[in-house]
Amino acid sequence: MSILQKIREKTYLALIFVGLGIALFVIDPSSIFSGSQRGETHVGIIAGQKIEGQDFELKVQESIENYKANYQQANIDEATKEAIRNQTWEQQIQEIVMGAQHEELGITVSAEELFDMIQGPNPSPQVRQAFGNPQTGEFNPANVIAFLKRMDEDETGETKKRWLAFERDLKKQQVYTKYNTLVKKGLYITTAEAKADNVAKNKMANIRFVAKRYAASTDTTVAVTDAEIKAYYAANNYKEQYKQEEAVDLKYVSFDIKPSAEDNQAAKQWIDKTTEEFKLTDNDTLFININSDKPYAAMWYAETALPSAVDTLKKATVGTIAGPYLDGATWKVSKLLGTKMAVDSVKARHILLKVEGSKTAEQVKATADSLKKVIKSKNNFAELAKTLSTDFGSGANGGDLGWFKEGVMVPEFNDACFNGKKGDMPVVQSQFGIHLIEIMDKSKETRRLNIGTIERLTEPSDKTYQNIYSAASDFSTKNRTLEAFEAAATEAGYNVRIAANVKPMESKVPGLESPRQLIQWAYNTAKKGDVSDVYEIGSKYVVAVLAEKYEKGVKPLESIKEELEAEVRKEKKAEQFVKEFEAALAGSPAADALAAKMNTAVETAQNVVFSAGSVPGMGKEPEVLGTIAALKTAAVSKPIKGLSGVYVVYVDNVVEAPEVTDFAPAKKQLAQTLSSRADYEVYEALKDKADVKDNRVKFY
Repeated sequence: MSILQKIREKTYLALIFVGLGIALFVIDPSSIFSGSQRGETHVGIIAGQKIEGQDFELKVQESIENYKANYQQANIDEATKEAIRNQTWEQQIQEIVMGAQHEELGITVSAEELFDMIQGPNPSPQVRQAFGNPQTGEFNPANVIAFLKRMDEDETGETKKRWLAFERDLKKQQVYTKYNTLVKKGLYITTAEAKADNVAKNKMANIRFVAKRYAASTDTTVAVTDAEIKAYYAANNYKEQYKQEEAVDLKYVSFDIKPSAEDNQAAKQWIDKTTEEFKLTDNDTLFININSDKPYAAMWYAETALPSAVDTLKKATVGTIAGPYLDGATWKVSKLLGTKMAVDSVKARHILLKVEGSKTAEQVKATADSLKKVIKSKNNFAELAKTLSTDFGSGANGGDLGWFKEGVMVPEFNDACFNGKKGDMPVVQSQFGIHLIEIMDKSKETRRLNIGTIERLTEPSDKTYQNIYSAASDFSTKNRTLEAFEAAATEAGYNVRIAANVKPMESKVPGLESPRQLIQWAYNTAKKGDVSDVYEIGSKYVVAVLAEKYEKGVKPLESIKEELEAEVRKEKKAEQFVKEFEAALAGSPAADALAAKMNTAVETAQNVVFSAGSVPGMGKEPEVLGTIAALKTAAVSKPIKGLSGVYVVYVDNVVEAPEVTDFAPAKKQLAQTLSSRADYEVYEALKDKADVKDNRVKFY
C-alpha cells in the first residue's frame, strides 16, 4: 500500500463522537438538496444554528469524492448511503457542539506543534501508521521528509490536496485530545468516595425477611380513579420512563409483484423456441451470451456432480440437449458442449507475497522467482512459508492448503494448480498478491463435462404490474381511515404488518426494503389515521396507515393510562400492606411470628452487598438495599415499600468492610473508571444542551 493511500485513509480521523473512534463515512449525492415540500431550506438546528441544506449537501459532496478516491468505488448501495448520511449528520453536530467549547477555551494547535506532530522526535500515531513499515510496524522519520520533498512532483495537485486534508484532520484530532485531557485532569476522587466505595463493595449482611408481594393480591381488591391516575401522572412525568422520542407506528399491507401464470407461460414459450435454435447453432457460447439472462461460464462438471435436471447428459454425446426445465422461477435449457479427462482436486501449498509500498508487481515476482531457486536447492518450502508468507493461516502450516476442488480458489490460483503437473512451482498474481505455489499432489483424472445453459427468468410483465398496482390502488382508494383499512384487510385476508416506533431517519422497516419514501409521508404529510397512496418499495406495492404519531417529550396520559393505572394500584397496595405490617409488628414479634401473622413464610438472603444492585430472593430493590446498608446486627427494619412488594428485614449479622489504610490504589481505579466515561458523557451532555432539531426527514 502506498504512502499516499495510507494518508488518504488517515484523512478520515475518528471525529464522530468524542473518543469513540467511529470512522467518518460519506454519502453518494444521488439526491441533491432542493428544499422540502413545506419550503424549509435547513436540515436541522444545532445549538440555535440553522444548518442550511445547501451547506450540508456540499459537505456530503466533498465526502463522496474522497470516498470514491479512497475506495475506488463508483457506486454506493442504498443501505450504506443511509448509514453514511447519519454519520455525516453526527459529525456536523459534534463540530458545532464541541467547536464552541474549543473556541471558548482557546484550544488551538500551533504551526510548531503541528510540525512536531509530523517530523518531531515523537510523531503522532497517525503519522507513524501512515509512514510505518506494514510488515514490522517500524517507523522511519526519513520516509516523511522524503514524501514531503516529492509531494510537489504530482502535477495534478492531488497529493498535496490529500496531504493538506491529512494535516487538517491531525489538528482537529489534537484539539479534541487536548479538550478531553483537560476534562479528565479536572476529575478527582476524594478519600471519602474511596472509603464509601470500599464499604459498598465489601460490607455484607445476612438477613431474613418477610415479604408481601403486590402480585399476591388481586387487582380487583384495589380500585383506582381517573383523578388518582392524573395526580400520579402530574407528579411523575419528569421520569425517564414517561419520556419519548419522535416516532410513528405504521400498519401496512403489501402486494407482492410476482409473475402471473401468463408470464410463466410466455417464458416457457420463449425457452421452447430458443431450445430449437440452440440445437442448431454452431457457436454455442456466442448464442448463450446473446440469449441467456446469464452469460456463458465454463463449468466442467464431474459426472457424479451433475445437477439432476441434466443427468441425461452424463453419457451423452457432445451437442445433446437437456430440457427445457424449470429451476425455481427460471426456465433453463442445457447443452453438452464438450468433455475432457481432468483431476477432481489438488493438494498444494503456497507462499503469498503482497505487492505494497514502493514495490511493483514485477519486483515482487522477481523475489518469488528467487525464492523458488532457493527452495529447489535447499528443499525448505515449509520453513520459508512460515517466515515469509503473508497468508498467516496457511503460513503457520508451512503454506499447506490441503486438498481443494476446482473453483474454490481465485481463478489465477485455481488455473495454475489444475493445469499444472505434480511438482510444478508456478508463480502467479491474484488480487491478494504474488503466489509461489507448489503442486504437491493431484487426484485421479475423471471424465468432466462442459455444460452450457441458457436461462430465462420468469418476470412480471407490464400487464402484471398494472394488475397488481390496480388492486393496491383500489384498496387504498376505498379505505381511507384506520378502521376501514383494518376491516377491509381482514375481509380480504391480507396480512397486516406492524412497524412500531419508527424514527424519522429510520432506514429499515420490518418486511420492507428502503422505505424512506413511506417514512417521509408519515412525518411530512400524514395525520394519525391517514391512509397512504400506493408506494412501490422493492418488489412490492405498499399501502400504509399512520396508526400513531408520537411527539418528542412526555408521553400523553391517554397513551400510557393502563401503565399508570398499574403503578397507582401498586402504590395503593403498598400503603395497605404497610399498615398491615405495622399492625402485625405491634409488640416487636420475631420473624416467624410476623410471617405467621402475615400468612407467609420467612425468607433468607446471604452476603447482601450494597453495590450488587439486587437482593437474593427479591431482585432489584434499591430501597431495601439502602435500608440494609444502614442497619446493624440484630436490627429490624420498618416496613419498606419496594418495587415488587413490601418487606420487613431482620439483620442476623453484618460483616464490616475490611479496614484500608492506603486508598491510593482504589482512588486510582475509580478515577480510571470515571475517566473512561468522561469523553462520551461530556459530549452527550453538551449535545443534549444544544437542543438538536433534526429536520432531515423532510429532505431525505
